[in-house]
Amino acid sequence: TDRLISVAAYSLPFFNSLQYGRYLFIQYPQLGILFDPILPFLSLYKSVPYASFVAFFALYLGVVRNPSFSHYVRFNSMQAVTLDVLLVVPLLLTRIFNPGRVGLGILGRTPYLPFVADAAGRQI
Repeated sequence: TDRLISVAAYSLPFFNSLQYGRYLFIQYPQLGILFDPILPFLSLYKSVPYASFVAFFALYLGVVRNPSFSHYVRFNSMQAVTLDVLLVVPLLLTRIFNPGRVGLGILGRTPYLPFVADAAGRQI
């Protein structure tokens, strides 16, 4: 059971890392055949809102911080959690340096949020 739990823990960073391979899958569609057996699990994972967030905390709080699991399972789970956190870094860098269609053109404009702006205007 220790090995099964450890392997299951690595599914979290694995599922979250597949987004980085989408260009590879577009260029080589035959590569997608390798992932056909896990597609039902991946579609279930992606269909649940905040599944990554919930799985992260469930793994960390339920396995890593639980002393009833063996050291081997807890170590592998912590390693999987760390990998998952490191997978967020390229995504954040991409969003910082490629802000989207609007770009940085929104700087210098005063945003107007109906209720918030009215409340802020009354305070000034």
